[in-house]
Amino acid sequence: MNKYLHKFTYINIRHKFELFDKLLLPILNYGCEVWGFHPDKAVERLHVQFCKQILHVEKNTQNAFVYSELGRMPLQNTR
Repeated sequence: MNKYLHKFTYINIRHKFELFDKLLLPILNYGCEVWGFHPDKAVERLHVQFCKQILHVEKNTQNAFVYSELGRMPLQNTR
């Protein structure tokens, strides 16, 4: 998805997150009824990396700052 987002530079942040929520989240949360509240670190890491890439910040930026700046929440809350 990132490969295609770099080609279309005119897409705003809200639309990028809509694409993420509609294309990737169903795949990432597949079977969440079974594993429920288990804090899957790999899924959360992918979400945070995408958010940091959108903001163009470094990898060592605090996750709480990234979430609050974008108005997002950890995926475990939605599961």
